[in-house]
Amino acid sequence: MLNHNIKIDLHIHSKASAYKEADGYVDESNIENVDVLLSKLQENNVNLISITDHNCFDYVLYKTIKDLINKEPYSNIKNILPGVEFDVKLEDGSDVTCHIICIFDNCNNENISEIQSKIEQVKKIENKDDFYTLNEFENILYKISTSVLLIAHQKSDLEVKETSKNHHSLSEAVENPEEWIKTGFINALEYQKPRVQGMIKNNLREMKAKFATITGSDCHVWTAYPKKDGMTKEEKEYLTTIKCLPTFKGLVLSLTSPDTRFERKDEGNKSNYINEIKIGDKSYQLSTGINAIIGENGAGKSYILGKLNGEEDRKYKKINDINKIKISKVGNPSITKISQGEIIEKVKSGNLLDNDSEFYDEISTINEFKSNINNFVSNLKKYVEERIRKTENIDKINNLKIPLKEFKELKNYYISLNLDIETMENNPKDRYTEINDIYNRLYNEYKANSDFYAGKKESTINKILAALLEVRQIIAKERDEIEQKNKAINIVIGVFNEINTKIKADRTSQENENQDMITEIRDFALKIKNYLINKDKENEFPNFPKAIEGTSVKSKYGFRFIKEAKYNNAYLETALYKELFVQNYQSKEKIMNINNKIEFANAVKGSTTYEMIENSLSSSVQKFITEYTREETSIKDENGTDEIGTTPGEIALTYYKLQLSKEIDSDVILIDQPEDDISMKRIENYMIDYFNSVRDKKQIIFVTHNPLLVVNLDVDNVIDITKDRKNNLKFKSGCLEDDDLLEIISESLDGGKEAVERRLKVYGTN
Repeated sequence: MLNHNIKIDLHIHSKASAYKEADGYVDESNIENVDVLLSKLQENNVNLISITDHNCFDYVLYKTIKDLINKEPYSNIKNILPGVEFDVKLEDGSDVTCHIICIFDNCNNENISEIQSKIEQVKKIENKDDFYTLNEFENILYKISTSVLLIAHQKSDLEVKETSKNHHSLSEAVENPEEWIKTGFINALEYQKPRVQGMIKNNLREMKAKFATITGSDCHVWTAYPKKDGMTKEEKEYLTTIKCLPTFKGLVLSLTSPDTRFERKDEGNKSNYINEIKIGDKSYQLSTGINAIIGENGAGKSYILGKLNGEEDRKYKKINDINKIKISKVGNPSITKISQGEIIEKVKSGNLLDNDSEFYDEISTINEFKSNINNFVSNLKKYVEERIRKTENIDKINNLKIPLKEFKELKNYYISLNLDIETMENNPKDRYTEINDIYNRLYNEYKANSDFYAGKKESTINKILAALLEVRQIIAKERDEIEQKNKAINIVIGVFNEINTKIKADRTSQENENQDMITEIRDFALKIKNYLINKDKENEFPNFPKAIEGTSVKSKYGFRFIKEAKYNNAYLETALYKELFVQNYQSKEKIMNINNKIEFANAVKGSTTYEMIENSLSSSVQKFITEYTREETSIKDENGTDEIGTTPGEIALTYYKLQLSKEIDSDVILIDQPEDDISMKRIENYMIDYFNSVRDKKQIIFVTHNPLLVVNLDVDNVIDITKDRKNNLKFKSGCLEDDDLLEIISESLDGGKEAVERRLKVYGTN
């Protein structure tokens, strides 16, 4: 497990470099004075070191230091790695040699003890101006036959060429330093001054290369440590710190993932986190950074994640009773638990984030959509009914018989009142309701948000309100006039009916018979008249409402929170017909040919009689509106990651970035299988970067079966869980530098062997 940084110095010289320096310059930096150096290293809390003399290796000095460190009085110094600083002419025709620090794996002491002899087998350098050719240099490394890291010196900007030959920089020694970096020949660049590191990092950004930059003391005079020597004016203010074990493999993993290992914060920077899992009398510490829980299916990984969240799931009662698991915390951490499966379901249900109102605005066109659909169906029903009436009128004309009967002569006369008068249709009443609703909605919106609408917007809204009020008054006047006329007509009709009733009572039978005949003739004439008036009148099919936008977008925390209704920009005429009508009537053409009430009733879903049509249509419309106002929620990065995609699995990627961002207040993020339904490419390109960005800000603990998320993410702590048949849990935990855990990752995760090999293969055959 990695919770602490180590300070490294991989560039220290001894008396073995004397042939390159002025007389007496390094005479005191010898094996007899090794306590001077170690005391300085202990005082400056340097944890991993290497003595890197020019073109030679002093094994006796290396072994002496190795035997003294990691115990009192030098307990701060944890390890020493064998190293050499070579002068190498990397390209023919170049006048400049490059200083390359080689740090060797110390796992095989026999190989280490033979480094100097292997160097001399190729060439022993005793002249300070001498150097190795690239071929000689590679031959030396081959003969030493130990995994090695190459750190090239860089004195200034990588694009600078014309400087002193004494700088020995990579950029001066080769024509194209980018090529040497990207091919992996060089594993890191060494700088001496902070401003130079800034230049190099800028160069690397332009190259799009994730590459480590390291500084060392270059100390020659041990009594002056951490300065180079007593004559150096500038104090060496800092050394490189990395988060790793003080081992060669720890250094390898740091250089292959500089973004995750360099310039990390220590555990002490966090005050709220989960610090350990206890099983019986054993405790397993968690990193304050990123922790990966791995293991076979059914091993209890999800159970442990639930315990970390304080959950007590009954299905795990037996495991809990047997293992007596307890969780220990530091402070009072706020915890967010995320399940990839739950994210996908939340996307589909329109409830991606629990606190919906904080992140999502309501869709403003939902009422408009509902009104459009309701109005269309109402007009569609009127269209069919009008067509049926027209058809019925034609049928009535076709079946009319001329009412010719003989009038019988009577001596008396009687009054006959014509009641062919109808009330006027009150269309303004409906329009008044609609305009009044629009006025009230705008007025209420304006009053509820008066601060927002202050200024020019306020003036414009008041003009609109005044115009709507004027229209409403005009419509109200028309409505009232029609209502008064209809009231007068109804009074007249009522009086006429009363008079006719009295007259009919006073007439003789013959007079009533004649009156009935007159009424029949009048009805006949009226039917002919109505037919002639309406026969050529066009009954227009109502226009289906245009597709409208059904989304809301809210920007917050650097993200866009999008809510989308199913009707968004969708043309739904065919879908509506399928909802309203049975199969043989699900098109505009079929509906236009409905001719009678029985056919209409049979065409409408859920209806068997004409009287049922109204309720059946209403029910189907409500079902249709419910379906197409259903909302999905999604989230997009405001800073140009729309290309991630919009499937639920891909939306989850951006959801992780939101939850991991510093603005969202959670100290601990627990995640169950974040890789599900996300491609390997997107895991590499996005998810790993998201996790890396917060490893020092939040504690992350996730369950995974994906080796990429363990190896490429470069987790600080791995917990491998196994369970026997008796439900006893066993843990193996530690960092990636732990050989046992690398082997477990290789063997237990699909693709784990390949992931580990890709990470380490350039450093040796092991």
